[in-house]
Amino acid sequence: MYSSPWFYLTLTAFLWGGASIAGKIALEQMGPMTVAFWRYLIASLCLLPFTWNGLKKASKNRILVFRLFLMGLTGIFAYHWFFFKGLQLEDAGTTALVITTNPALTALLSAYFLKEKLSPVKWTGFLLAALGALIVLSGGDPEKLLALKFGKGAYLLATAVVFWSVYTLISKQVVGATTPATATSASFLIGLPMLFLAALAEAPPASALSASAEAWAAIFYMSVFCSAIAFALFMKGVGEIGAVKASVYIYLIPAFSLFFAKIILNEPITAGKVIGGLVIIGGVALTSRD
Repeated sequence: MYSSPWFYLTLTAFLWGGASIAGKIALEQMGPMTVAFWRYLIASLCLLPFTWNGLKKASKNRILVFRLFLMGLTGIFAYHWFFFKGLQLEDAGTTALVITTNPALTALLSAYFLKEKLSPVKWTGFLLAALGALIVLSGGDPEKLLALKFGKGAYLLATAVVFWSVYTLISKQVVGATTPATATSASFLIGLPMLFLAALAEAPPASALSASAEAWAAIFYMSVFCSAIAFALFMKGVGEIGAVKASVYIYLIPAFSLFFAKIILNEPITAGKVIGGLVIIGGVALTSRD
Protein backbone atom coordinates (compact mmCIF):
# COMPACT_ATOMS: atom_id res chain seq x y z
CA MET A 1 0.00 0.00 0.00
CA TYR A 2 2.72 2.50 1.01
CA SER A 3 4.50 2.05 -2.34
CA SER A 4 1.33 2.71 -4.34
CA PRO A 5 1.09 6.00 -6.29
CA TRP A 6 -2.39 6.67 -4.89
CA PHE A 7 -0.99 6.58 -1.36
CA TYR A 8 1.90 9.01 -1.72
CA LEU A 9 -0.03 11.33 -4.06
CA THR A 10 -2.83 11.51 -1.50
CA LEU A 11 -0.16 12.15 1.14
CA THR A 12 1.20 14.96 -1.05
CA ALA A 13 -2.23 16.65 -1.15
CA PHE A 14 -2.52 16.10 2.61
CA LEU A 15 0.82 17.86 3.25
CA TRP A 16 0.11 20.72 0.84
CA GLY A 17 -3.33 21.14 2.41
CA GLY A 18 -1.69 22.29 5.63
CA ALA A 19 0.49 25.01 4.04
CA SER A 20 -1.87 27.97 4.47
CA ILE A 21 -2.72 26.89 8.04
CA ALA A 22 0.97 26.70 8.96
CA GLY A 23 1.51 30.08 7.31
CA LYS A 24 -1.31 31.60 9.36
CA ILE A 25 0.28 30.30 12.59
CA ALA A 26 3.73 31.67 11.69
CA LEU A 27 2.32 35.05 10.67
CA GLU A 28 0.98 35.60 14.18
CA GLN A 29 4.56 36.18 15.37
CA MET A 30 6.59 37.08 12.26
CA GLY A 31 6.19 39.35 9.28
CA PRO A 32 5.18 37.85 5.91
CA MET A 33 8.55 38.21 4.21
CA THR A 34 10.38 36.95 7.29
CA VAL A 35 8.23 33.80 7.18
CA ALA A 36 8.88 33.40 3.44
CA PHE A 37 12.65 33.87 3.85
CA TRP A 38 13.05 31.27 6.59
CA ARG A 39 10.77 28.84 4.78
CA TYR A 40 12.86 28.90 1.62
CA LEU A 41 16.21 29.03 3.36
CA ILE A 42 15.43 25.75 5.11
CA ALA A 43 13.84 24.25 1.98
CA SER A 44 16.92 25.18 -0.09
CA LEU A 45 19.22 23.50 2.41
CA CYS A 46 17.08 20.36 2.14
CA LEU A 47 17.21 20.26 -1.67
CA LEU A 48 20.76 21.46 -2.28
CA PRO A 49 22.57 18.13 -1.58
CA PHE A 50 20.38 16.39 -4.17
CA THR A 51 20.57 19.07 -6.88
CA TRP A 52 24.13 20.43 -6.61
CA ASN A 53 25.43 18.71 -9.76
CA GLY A 54 22.38 19.76 -11.73
CA LEU A 55 22.78 23.37 -10.58
CA LYS A 56 26.42 23.45 -11.73
CA LYS A 57 25.40 22.14 -15.14
CA ALA A 58 22.49 24.56 -15.45
CA SER A 59 24.72 27.56 -14.62
CA LYS A 60 26.53 27.08 -17.96
CA ASN A 61 23.37 27.75 -20.00
CA ARG A 62 22.73 31.51 -20.14
CA ILE A 63 19.18 31.28 -21.49
CA LEU A 64 18.32 28.71 -18.83
CA VAL A 65 19.84 30.88 -16.09
CA PHE A 66 17.74 33.84 -17.24
CA ARG A 67 14.56 31.75 -17.16
CA LEU A 68 15.46 30.38 -13.73
CA PHE A 69 15.99 33.96 -12.55
CA LEU A 70 12.48 34.83 -13.74
CA MET A 71 11.14 31.78 -11.88
CA GLY A 72 12.82 32.97 -8.68
CA LEU A 73 11.50 36.50 -9.17
CA THR A 74 7.90 35.54 -9.94
CA GLY A 75 7.26 32.24 -8.14
CA ILE A 76 9.39 32.62 -5.04
CA PHE A 77 9.66 36.35 -4.35
CA ALA A 78 6.60 38.05 -5.89
CA TYR A 79 4.17 35.17 -5.32
CA HIS A 80 5.04 34.88 -1.65
CA TRP A 81 4.96 38.62 -1.08
CA PHE A 82 1.34 38.72 -2.24
CA PHE A 83 0.42 35.29 -0.82
CA PHE A 84 1.51 35.97 2.76
CA LYS A 85 0.21 39.56 2.69
CA GLY A 86 -3.14 38.20 1.54
CA LEU A 87 -3.06 35.40 4.12
CA GLN A 88 -2.70 38.03 6.84
CA LEU A 89 -6.07 39.50 5.81
CA GLU A 90 -8.03 36.39 4.77
CA ASP A 91 -8.58 33.15 6.65
CA ALA A 92 -6.53 30.06 5.78
CA GLY A 93 -9.41 28.14 4.20
CA THR A 94 -10.32 30.98 1.86
CA THR A 95 -6.68 31.45 0.87
CA ALA A 96 -6.22 27.76 0.05
CA LEU A 97 -9.37 27.68 -2.10
CA VAL A 98 -8.41 30.79 -4.09
CA ILE A 99 -4.87 29.52 -4.73
CA THR A 100 -6.39 26.32 -6.18
CA THR A 101 -7.45 28.35 -9.25
CA ASN A 102 -3.80 28.47 -10.40
CA PRO A 103 -4.07 25.68 -13.02
CA ALA A 104 -7.06 27.37 -14.67
CA LEU A 105 -5.29 30.72 -15.04
CA THR A 106 -2.13 28.93 -16.21
CA ALA A 107 -4.15 27.29 -19.00
CA LEU A 108 -5.43 30.72 -20.08
CA LEU A 109 -1.95 32.27 -20.05
CA SER A 110 -0.54 29.29 -21.95
CA ALA A 111 -3.13 29.85 -24.67
CA TYR A 112 -2.17 33.52 -24.96
CA PHE A 113 1.63 33.41 -24.62
CA LEU A 114 2.54 29.89 -25.76
CA LYS A 115 -0.24 29.65 -28.36
CA GLU A 116 -1.58 26.46 -26.81
CA LYS A 117 -5.09 25.57 -27.90
CA LEU A 118 -7.82 26.50 -25.43
CA SER A 119 -10.95 24.56 -26.32
CA PRO A 120 -14.49 25.68 -25.43
CA VAL A 121 -14.43 23.14 -22.59
CA LYS A 122 -11.26 24.67 -21.16
CA TRP A 123 -12.69 28.18 -21.54
CA THR A 124 -15.71 27.02 -19.56
CA GLY A 125 -13.40 25.55 -16.93
CA PHE A 126 -11.48 28.81 -16.58
CA LEU A 127 -14.68 30.83 -16.17
CA LEU A 128 -16.02 28.33 -13.60
CA ALA A 129 -12.80 28.45 -11.57
CA ALA A 130 -12.90 32.27 -11.59
CA LEU A 131 -16.55 32.25 -10.53
CA GLY A 132 -15.77 29.79 -7.73
CA ALA A 133 -13.00 32.05 -6.44
CA LEU A 134 -15.39 35.03 -6.43
CA ILE A 135 -17.96 33.01 -4.50
CA VAL A 136 -15.36 32.09 -1.88
CA LEU A 137 -14.01 35.64 -1.58
CA SER A 138 -17.51 37.10 -1.27
CA GLY A 139 -18.36 34.60 1.45
CA GLY A 140 -21.25 33.42 -0.70
CA ASP A 141 -22.96 36.82 -0.30
CA PRO A 142 -24.86 37.49 -3.59
CA GLU A 143 -24.81 41.27 -3.00
CA LYS A 144 -21.01 41.36 -2.62
CA LEU A 145 -20.59 38.97 -5.54
CA LEU A 146 -22.71 41.04 -7.93
CA ALA A 147 -21.09 44.29 -6.80
CA LEU A 148 -17.60 42.72 -6.85
CA LYS A 149 -17.00 44.14 -3.37
CA PHE A 150 -13.99 42.39 -1.89
CA GLY A 151 -11.42 43.25 0.74
CA LYS A 152 -7.75 44.06 0.13
CA GLY A 153 -6.79 40.47 0.93
CA ALA A 154 -8.80 39.22 -2.05
CA TYR A 155 -6.86 41.40 -4.49
CA LEU A 156 -3.53 40.39 -2.96
CA LEU A 157 -4.38 36.70 -3.32
CA ALA A 158 -5.58 37.21 -6.89
CA THR A 159 -2.25 38.85 -7.71
CA ALA A 160 -0.45 35.92 -6.08
CA VAL A 161 -2.34 33.54 -8.37
CA VAL A 162 -1.19 35.55 -11.41
CA PHE A 163 2.46 35.42 -10.36
CA TRP A 164 2.34 31.68 -9.66
CA SER A 165 0.74 31.07 -13.05
CA VAL A 166 3.53 33.07 -14.71
CA TYR A 167 6.05 30.98 -12.73
CA THR A 168 4.40 27.80 -14.00
CA LEU A 169 4.41 29.14 -17.55
CA ILE A 170 8.15 29.84 -17.39
CA SER A 171 8.80 26.42 -15.86
CA LYS A 172 7.22 24.84 -18.95
CA GLN A 173 9.97 26.46 -21.03
CA VAL A 174 12.61 25.02 -18.71
CA VAL A 175 11.42 21.42 -19.18
CA GLY A 176 14.03 19.43 -21.05
CA ALA A 177 16.89 21.81 -20.25
CA THR A 178 17.15 20.59 -16.66
CA THR A 179 15.32 18.39 -14.16
CA PRO A 180 12.26 19.61 -12.21
CA ALA A 181 14.19 19.20 -8.94
CA THR A 182 17.10 21.32 -10.22
CA ALA A 183 14.77 24.02 -11.57
CA THR A 184 12.91 24.15 -8.25
CA SER A 185 16.13 24.32 -6.23
CA ALA A 186 17.52 27.05 -8.49
CA SER A 187 14.38 29.16 -8.21
CA PHE A 188 14.56 28.82 -4.41
CA LEU A 189 18.19 29.96 -4.32
CA ILE A 190 17.58 32.86 -6.73
CA GLY A 191 14.57 34.06 -4.79
CA LEU A 192 16.30 33.85 -1.41
CA PRO A 193 18.36 37.09 -1.62
CA MET A 194 15.20 38.98 -2.68
CA LEU A 195 13.27 37.50 0.25
CA PHE A 196 16.15 38.33 2.60
CA LEU A 197 16.21 42.01 1.59
CA ALA A 198 12.42 42.24 1.95
CA ALA A 199 12.59 40.53 5.35
CA LEU A 200 15.40 42.87 6.41
CA ALA A 201 13.24 45.89 5.56
CA GLU A 202 10.43 44.34 7.57
CA ALA A 203 12.32 43.58 10.81
CA PRO A 204 15.84 42.81 12.06
CA PRO A 205 16.77 39.16 11.29
CA ALA A 206 17.35 38.44 14.98
CA SER A 207 13.72 39.27 15.78
CA ALA A 208 12.61 35.93 14.31
CA LEU A 209 14.66 34.11 16.94
CA SER A 210 12.28 35.35 19.63
CA ALA A 211 9.32 33.61 18.00
CA SER A 212 7.75 30.64 19.79
CA ALA A 213 8.43 26.99 19.10
CA GLU A 214 4.96 26.79 17.55
CA ALA A 215 5.81 29.45 14.95
CA TRP A 216 9.10 27.74 14.09
CA ALA A 217 7.35 24.37 13.85
CA ALA A 218 4.97 25.93 11.32
CA ILE A 219 7.90 27.25 9.25
CA PHE A 220 9.66 23.88 9.49
CA TYR A 221 6.48 22.17 8.29
CA MET A 222 6.21 24.48 5.27
CA SER A 223 9.92 24.13 4.49
CA VAL A 224 10.45 20.39 4.87
CA PHE A 225 7.03 18.80 4.42
CA CYS A 226 5.39 21.21 1.94
CA SER A 227 8.43 22.25 -0.10
CA ALA A 228 10.85 19.30 0.01
CA ILE A 229 9.04 16.06 0.89
CA ALA A 230 5.73 16.82 -0.86
CA PHE A 231 7.57 17.92 -4.02
CA ALA A 232 9.58 14.68 -4.06
CA LEU A 233 6.45 12.58 -3.55
CA PHE A 234 4.57 14.41 -6.31
CA MET A 235 7.42 14.01 -8.80
CA LYS A 236 7.60 10.30 -7.92
CA GLY A 237 3.89 10.04 -8.71
CA VAL A 238 4.30 11.91 -12.01
CA GLY A 239 7.10 9.53 -12.94
CA GLU A 240 4.92 6.46 -12.31
CA ILE A 241 1.45 7.42 -13.58
CA GLY A 242 2.05 10.60 -15.62
CA ALA A 243 1.40 14.29 -15.01
CA VAL A 244 -2.27 14.28 -16.03
CA LYS A 245 -3.33 11.49 -13.66
CA ALA A 246 -1.09 12.78 -10.85
CA SER A 247 -2.54 16.30 -11.11
CA VAL A 248 -6.00 14.93 -10.26
CA TYR A 249 -4.83 14.47 -6.67
CA ILE A 250 -4.33 18.24 -6.38
CA TYR A 251 -8.12 18.48 -6.22
CA LEU A 252 -7.91 16.95 -2.74
CA ILE A 253 -5.96 19.94 -1.36
CA PRO A 254 -8.97 22.24 -0.71
CA ALA A 255 -10.74 19.52 1.29
CA PHE A 256 -7.69 18.94 3.46
CA SER A 257 -7.17 22.70 3.86
CA LEU A 258 -10.72 23.31 5.06
CA PHE A 259 -10.44 20.35 7.44
CA PHE A 260 -7.16 21.60 8.94
CA ALA A 261 -8.45 25.18 9.16
CA LYS A 262 -11.45 23.92 11.10
CA ILE A 263 -9.70 21.65 13.60
CA ILE A 264 -6.54 23.74 14.11
CA LEU A 265 -7.69 27.36 13.67
CA ASN A 266 -11.39 26.80 14.35
CA GLU A 267 -12.33 28.54 11.10
CA PRO A 268 -15.96 27.92 10.07
CA ILE A 269 -16.71 25.81 7.01
CA THR A 270 -19.33 28.02 5.41
CA ALA A 271 -21.71 27.31 2.55
CA GLY A 272 -19.84 29.90 0.46
CA LYS A 273 -16.57 28.04 0.90
CA VAL A 274 -18.08 24.65 0.10
CA ILE A 275 -20.05 25.82 -2.96
CA GLY A 276 -17.21 28.02 -4.22
CA GLY A 277 -14.67 25.26 -3.62
CA LEU A 278 -16.72 22.73 -5.60
CA VAL A 279 -17.13 25.21 -8.47
CA ILE A 280 -13.34 25.86 -8.46
CA ILE A 281 -12.54 22.15 -8.51
CA GLY A 282 -15.00 21.58 -11.35
CA GLY A 283 -13.46 24.43 -13.32
CA VAL A 284 -9.89 23.29 -12.76
CA ALA A 285 -10.86 19.73 -13.73
CA LEU A 286 -12.23 21.02 -17.07
CA THR A 287 -9.13 23.11 -17.82
CA SER A 288 -6.95 20.04 -17.13
CA ARG A 289 -8.68 17.92 -19.75
CA ASP A 290 -6.74 17.02 -22.87
